[in-house]
Amino acid sequence: MDAVYTKINAVLTFAKRENKLNIWSTLIHANNIGFVAPMGGSSHMTWVLTILDELNERGHNITFFTRDESVRFGKAYPKINTVSLGPESGFDPNLFEGIEELETPYQLFGKVFESAATPWETDFYALTNYFISSNLSIVICDNMSDVCNQAAIAAKLPFIVTATSESTSDNGSMFHMEAHVVG
Repeated sequence: MDAVYTKINAVLTFAKRENKLNIWSTLIHANNIGFVAPMGGSSHMTWVLTILDELNERGHNITFFTRDESVRFGKAYPKINTVSLGPESGFDPNLFEGIEELETPYQLFGKVFESAATPWETDFYALTNYFISSNLSIVICDNMSDVCNQAAIAAKLPFIVTATSESTSDNGSMFHMEAHVVG
C-alpha cells in the first residue's frame, strides 16, 4: 500500500512542480469529489478507490456511484460515501467468448456497450442533479461510463476519465498497468 501512496505523491508533486495539471488547485483544498463506475469489476474501481481513500484522508469528501452489484467495492472504504444507481442492467453471459481472437481492447468495448443496457437517461438526470446539488468540484468517470462524462458536462464540472488499459501501444504513459480479461 505504501508503494501506491508513493506513486500518488510523486505524480501530484510532479504535476504541481511542472504546473502540468490544471486540476491541481482543485486538489489542494478540501473538495467534494465524485467517482462514477456503474459497470466493470475491481480493475475499474479498486485502484481509483485506493487513490480516493488517500484524498479522503487529506480532507476531501468522496462519493462513489456504482450499481448494486458493485457496492461491495465501496464497502472496503468506509469513509467514502457509496451510492447505488440501482441494479445491474445485465451482461450477456457469453460476452467474453472469443475474446482471445480480438486484436485490441476497443473491439471488446463495443460488445460490452451493446450488452449493457443501462438506463442511460435515468442515470444522466440522477447524476447531473446529484453533481449540482452536492456542490462537486470534480468528477472522475470510469472509461466505460459515457453517462458520467455527459452529466459532468451538463453540470459544467471538470472531469477525469480513468482507464485500465492503454489507449495505444506507444502511448508513452508514465505508469502502465497491463490488464488481461479472463473469461
